[in-house]
Amino acid sequence: MPTGHLATFALEDDGRTYTISTSGVRWRRRDYLAPWMNGRTGTTVSVRHLPHHDDTIEVFDAATGRHLGSAFLAAAASREQIRSVQAARTAAPRRLKADLKAAGAWSKPSWSVPTRC
Repeated sequence: MPTGHLATFALEDDGRTYTISTSGVRWRRRDYLAPWMNGRTGTTVSVRHLPHHDDTIEVFDAATGRHLGSAFLAAAASREQIRSVQAARTAAPRRLKADLKAAGAWSKPSWSVPTRC
């Protein structure tokens, strides 16, 4: 068995569901963030954690049980972790703007309609 899967057997789950907000996941009165949470506001999740290790949590989809990713404690985040969240938040609008611009250019005809005199 891969060592990455062995750690999941030690994770504890309190059986509650949480919702991803713009601040991340609020668990035990603290916020946990991750770049992958961008665009998933409103998603219902469950949280699992290693006992006595509250600096990171594992987040799972509440409906399917699929692992979504790890999240770090926002209050103890390093500069690099904060930059990664900020980069994810600014990349999404940039991609959307580029897609809309490309769609606008695509929908315009390349030919012009002659005018009557």
